Amino acid sequence: MRRTGSSSRLRHTSRVTVAPCDVRGRVRGPAVVGTAGFVPRAEWPQALAALRRAYGLRFTLGNATSRLVHRLLRRPGDRHELIRIHPA
Repeated sequence: MRRTGSSSRLRHTSRVTVAPCDVRGRVRGPAVVGTAGFVPRAEWPQALAALRRAYGLRFTLGNATSRLVHRLLRRPGDRHELIRIHPA
């Protein structure tokens, strides 16, 4: 499991606030409070299929790029985690 800021905070508390933003992280709409958790490995195929349906080529290219960089840098362990967010 990677040790990013988001995953570390999520391990501490499941409360989240999410808002639509642009590529640079500038908020573009109202924030929504919710709860989040890691998707179990057994549910990854369904979650990845849902992401492919929702984002199409953008997701496919981003995921492929992530896999390639991970392999080129020979990083050990998992590349990422999947997070499920529910509105409160």
